[in-house]
Amino acid sequence: MSDSTSTIQVHNSSGNPSIWSSLREAVMGSHQDFTEGNISRAIVLLAVPMVLEMCMESLFGVVDVFWVSRLGADAVATVGLTETALVLVFVIACSNAANLILARTVRREGELSVRAALGASTASLRRTLLMDSLLLCGAGAALGILIARPMVAILARYASRFSVRALDLTVDRSGRTRRRSRARG
Repeated sequence: MSDSTSTIQVHNSSGNPSIWSSLREAVMGSHQDFTEGNISRAIVLLAVPMVLEMCMESLFGVVDVFWVSRLGADAVATVGLTETALVLVFVIACSNAANLILARTVRREGELSVRAALGASTASLRRTLLMDSLLLCGAGAALGILIARPMVAILARYASRFSVRALDLTVDRSGRTRRRSRARG
């Protein structure tokens, strides 16, 4: 399994790959041409990593509620609402990022094939794709940091219709949202 082009050859009696081998292949990853073959299998292979990520996000939410429950019912309700919104935004963001990275990789398939033909190792090609992904993620993170303050201000103005304390929300220097204490007159 050290080569990225290896595939798992476990098949059931009808000659199709078994569900367990498909799941293992989805987790381990391999080079596949999803434009040919069984579309159901391709969907499973592409969906498994996202499902695993969402399970980890759910586990994070449960642990978060466990610790916040010590603060009271209002704190748990707040975490429940924000966790739901966070998951929805996270799914959209991850799906878009995954599609962008996949599209960039597919577009560069010819270039990567030429590099491999000229003697580039699999590790070298992986490093190239990883660096491209890290640069893309870094640019996205920088953009997120730049627009955090204006977005929190917009959110606070919107939420002020529902909560008198919403206008107290600010972004501190570390990027975490916190409440600013100010005297009420």
